[in-house]
Amino acid sequence: MKLFLGHWTALRLWRRLRIRGVTPPVARLGRLDGCVCRKRQLVDCGISLSPPAVSSRVGCADLEVALVGPTSGDVRLDLLVGDRAAISGLRNVRHHLLAGALPPGSLRMVADGIYLPSPELTYLLLAPELSGLRRIALAHELVGSYALDPASPNGFASGLTPVTSLDRLRGYLERSTCRRCAARALEDLGMVHEGSASPRETDLAMAFCLPARDGGYGLGRFEMNRELSFGGELAALVGGVRRYPDLLFPDARVVVEYDSDQWHGGGLKPSLDRDRSDGLSAAGYTVLTFTNLHFGSYESFARQMRRLAGHLGEDLACEDEALVFARRRLFDFLRSPGRLVY
Repeated sequence: MKLFLGHWTALRLWRRLRIRGVTPPVARLGRLDGCVCRKRQLVDCGISLSPPAVSSRVGCADLEVALVGPTSGDVRLDLLVGDRAAISGLRNVRHHLLAGALPPGSLRMVADGIYLPSPELTYLLLAPELSGLRRIALAHELVGSYALDPASPNGFASGLTPVTSLDRLRGYLERSTCRRCAARALEDLGMVHEGSASPRETDLAMAFCLPARDGGYGLGRFEMNRELSFGGELAALVGGVRRYPDLLFPDARVVVEYDSDQWHGGGLKPSLDRDRSDGLSAAGYTVLTFTNLHFGSYESFARQMRRLAGHLGEDLACEDEALVFARRRLFDFLRSPGRLVY
């Protein structure tokens, strides 16, 4: 018997594994055969549909957390099945039909008899259930260095290894064009940048690169948390040989930082941030900082965007009614808890 996790259960488990630095091995399976689908079979695999969600003999403690909804606290289990005959009417279980052959590397093994979709397949499975903006936000997380974590004080864990890359996501989607929503999800990846270190950095990246029809500002090419190296006297001015600006427009030598603590933090952090900005300025970079103040109102956000556009040689002065409406709608999305894909 085999248990194939899917969709939201898979996403939550990937986040748990990332936080622990665990990478499950690739399973040599090309299709979903021998799926677990009955309550008795789930119990045999160590899964119960009421807390505790998983028994200790499964050998994957993170699965217990992944089976519980982060906001509701209810046990919710998404299972993949290879044929309709395997679908049952179990309470708190959603079955998802995934028939036919799968591309190599589509499944990982997290415990004996328990399989997890690859990050690429997980993204593809969730794509039809998400809006375009939420798909773009999720892709930033998967190729970035953070994972959403409701148990963390700020709502996410940082400093993590990316679980996939844009190239791997694109390659998988291109091999899976028969899947519903694959074409749209592939198009969305054109709005995704690798290297985001937080949800707010993702918000800024989306605002910078989305087209005008989606409320974005189309501000050109930028990179996220790219290493800048300095030597000699320049390193002494900067205060170090390496810096990793949140967002960098290399052609214009413009750096954008997001500082969530500038207006309500304490200790040395504001002073360290100021020194870092002054150092980059001394090295010839223009530094612009976004804070919680700018996410507090559309007017503040739009004003800072106009400042950034000026440094980049862009003109945002002419905004018709439809464009302002689209940008207000995007701003409302970026400051809403609903943008976070749980």
